[in-house]
Amino acid sequence: MARLYQIIAGIAVVSTFLAPLARATPEVATGNQDTVPDKHVSLSGPINARFVAAIEQISSRYPTIRILVIDSEGGEIEAAMQLGRLIKERGWDVAVINKCLSACANYVFPAGKRKRVLPNSWVGIHEKTRQFHWADGSMHYVTGNEIEAAMTKVDAASTKAAHQWEADDAASFRSLGLSTAFIQDFTNYISSRKRVLGVEDIHQFPDVPGCPRYRFWALNKKQLEDMGITNIDEFWFPTTKAEELALYKDKILPAGSIYIGGAEKLSTFCKGPALNWFQRLLLKREPQP
Repeated sequence: MARLYQIIAGIAVVSTFLAPLARATPEVATGNQDTVPDKHVSLSGPINARFVAAIEQISSRYPTIRILVIDSEGGEIEAAMQLGRLIKERGWDVAVINKCLSACANYVFPAGKRKRVLPNSWVGIHEKTRQFHWADGSMHYVTGNEIEAAMTKVDAASTKAAHQWEADDAASFRSLGLSTAFIQDFTNYISSRKRVLGVEDIHQFPDVPGCPRYRFWALNKKQLEDMGITNIDEFWFPTTKAEELALYKDKILPAGSIYIGGAEKLSTFCKGPALNWFQRLLLKREPQP
């Protein structure tokens, strides 16, 4: 029987946040320090069920914790929702060091009572994404507005599960008072790039004039507030090209793959007719980053 799979995440690391340049170590601890006052716990890595279970244990063991310091590229959506609910129930603040992307940006950061984005850190969203197992056992990673069509290629149980996830996702956004407009804007861009290039994977081809290969959208403070995220006490955002390039320092993304700007400009990319087979063949010969 085909099964629906959410975003796959690896093993998370739980550690003490010592300073902006400190490296995460595989241990659990809490403490006081000047950059993030009061008791806190620092987490680094993809969000998954083990990640959340560790946080629940820590919150029970250290009831004085008031701040979650996080560095995450995202992870399992259901686990991130659960972590967001825990943060909201505990009344914790959330501070971002380095990055808070994808599920972290959608469900964890907004749940904080107060929020901070520390220097050289960023909050980024991307398009709707799902992973499916087809009836033949093959796995397919689906992005953009094509998810609904992909559901027709799996069995009834998987389709039902996918619709249930959509309902849970919508309920989570409502509980946090969030708008999905920015995610939909980026989803529309992704679908436009796939249409123009004639591909299922937007990363298959490098940048094309008028159709850049953006993978994330780094939102500024006003955009986050427009999304419905409130109580942002401190917020760093790049104001120079050098600071923008610093966003790639963790080497999770190639330079130029982060979009910085408004929805109106984003909507102008990847318009016009689809490229023909010969144009796509030439693109395939371009060096991949």
